[in-house]
Amino acid sequence: LRGSSDGASENFHEFIVNENTAEKRIMSEQLKKALKMLPSKDRELIDMLFYKEMTERECAAFYGISQKNINKKKQRILSKIHKLLEQT
Repeated sequence: LRGSSDGASENFHEFIVNENTAEKRIMSEQLKKALKMLPSKDRELIDMLFYKEMTERECAAFYGISQKNINKKKQRILSKIHKLLEQT
């Protein structure tokens, strides 16, 4: 944004970034709490899929089950996380 008559800029972007950073930090803390409430097997699968970036197929091979079952488990866990986040 252009501010004064001398062409100086006012940087409002900093405020937006800081607000988003604070909001992301709150969401991150809420997510951590929700993940801690999950059974360890569910946390392990979420860790593999989202933090270790393994594919559903790779997780299926690890557990010795089908990719379809991994997908169903993932959907069930994500739904559970969503409900836990709504409660906070």
